[in-house]
Amino acid sequence: MADPVVIECASACTVTLQVELTTPLLNLTVEQGGQLAIAVIAVWSVGLLFRELYRVIFSDGTSTKESE
Repeated sequence: MADPVVIECASACTVTLQVELTTPLLNLTVEQGGQLAIAVIAVWSVGLLFRELYRVIFSDGTSTKESE
């Protein structure tokens, strides 16, 4: 955390500024990071499921390799 900046006025006022740069993605706890990882894996697996269902439904019965 950055040190606060203190500005003193000529009269009887004092202004203190505290500047802090935060990135929410880097301030995750272990539990929050785990929840985020589970959510990403869940979305990925649903997409994979839809891809495989599409292949099964719309296949013409021939076996092809993806690299060809």
